[in-house]
Amino acid sequence: MMCVPVTHAKKMKNKFFSNFPFRTVQVSVLIATLVQTANVHADGDRLQELERRILELESRLLAQQQSQPPVESTPTAQSTSAKSIPQVKVTNDGGYALFNPDNGNELRFSAMLQMDGRFFASGSNATGAALDDGFLLRRVRPTFSGKFAGVGFRIVPELSGNGTGANISLLDAFADVPVGDNAYLRVGKQKTAVSIDRLRVATALPLIERGLANELAPNRDLGVSWNSSLADGRVGVVLGLFNGAADGRDVSSRDDAGKEIQARIFAEPFRKQDNALKGLGFGVSGTYGSKKTSQGNTAVVSNTLARYRTAAQEEFFSYAAGVTPTGTHSRLFPQLTYFKDNFGLVAEYGISDQELTRNNIESSIRNTGYDITFSWVPTGEPITFRGVELAKGSSSNAVELAFRVSGLSIDERAFEGGANRLADPDSAAREAFNYGLGLNFHVNRNLKWSVDFNSTRFSGGASAGRDREEEQVVMTRLQLVY
Repeated sequence: MMCVPVTHAKKMKNKFFSNFPFRTVQVSVLIATLVQTANVHADGDRLQELERRILELESRLLAQQQSQPPVESTPTAQSTSAKSIPQVKVTNDGGYALFNPDNGNELRFSAMLQMDGRFFASGSNATGAALDDGFLLRRVRPTFSGKFAGVGFRIVPELSGNGTGANISLLDAFADVPVGDNAYLRVGKQKTAVSIDRLRVATALPLIERGLANELAPNRDLGVSWNSSLADGRVGVVLGLFNGAADGRDVSSRDDAGKEIQARIFAEPFRKQDNALKGLGFGVSGTYGSKKTSQGNTAVVSNTLARYRTAAQEEFFSYAAGVTPTGTHSRLFPQLTYFKDNFGLVAEYGISDQELTRNNIESSIRNTGYDITFSWVPTGEPITFRGVELAKGSSSNAVELAFRVSGLSIDERAFEGGANRLADPDSAAREAFNYGLGLNFHVNRNLKWSVDFNSTRFSGGASAGRDREEEQVVMTRLQLVY
């Protein structure tokens, strides 16, 4: 009987088990046959033949295994499979996004809900009636945004309407088309870049409502704007052509025969430096265009004329019946911001010049306003133009205090001319001065509770030339953002 060398037997054993598992049944049968033959016949030649057949079978199975590698062993297949699956992620504003890593397409969904309460200690409307307390849904805005083929978009309906559920509107609807690396064209209905207070996101306002100078600027308008970032992000430029919304108003269609140019330049020259001036920004914005009824266009006159409101959204000035815009309308808004750690300052001055006509008598009216808003976060969280910066997580919270002074003055020429005057001094105030105090408790990035006290004093605006009663109001807001 011939013996198999020990080293050769170990080598055979290692090779055998290195390819395990493979056709276990076949190998087991061969091994059983080998043992049985060795016990019965003890034939050395037969053992050598069986060993040769086992080695041959092992070689065939190994070759078959190498010719059909498993999918998971191929790195390229793994990455391709992962890229083909859309990813769901949470965005910086707390919303949700569906993202395709293959082509960069993205679909985002977020929402804003603001429920307000207004409780008046004093105040009256244009007829002298007391102002009513109550709750209202100030903003209910689902937001759809994203990017397809490199073009961004945003669609925002306003579901709260006028606080009663009526007059649901389309607030934003625009596309952002990239132009080079640092610019884009925004086409559609969009927020105007005139008042810096208007440019602040509604969810990040230090006080519940914006200041009086913002009333001199348009809210949203239909048109196209070129937006660019220059000097390594230290200078922003906006230039646009729009239908031309009135002071404090939106425009959803062509309301008159004129068009309006808007422009803004804002610089933050020290934003790349680490010093006390890092958070300083300043600039100027303005508009120039015409608002008039001509060429057979039947304009919605109220959409081309200003009306001004208090912090409690109560109207204190509007033009008299029969007044129409008949010429140019221009605005100028110098602006300033400063943010340092947990302190913030935003200020602006607004000028609105418009040519108006009543009974074929034309006048040029200049109205002016200003806002100065201070913000401080005593809990130490940093604050920027985008609001208080909270860390991620449900346990992150902060307290924010705010103070604002603002004013708005109407041109005296609006009250001159007897029967041809543009405004009625018995119902429209000549001047409004406001100060407001605000407390915001940021429960987390999604939930904020606010309470404000606002006082607004008036010059004129009541019968027999008297001053309208001072408006004092406590305002509350519960804000939920996703």
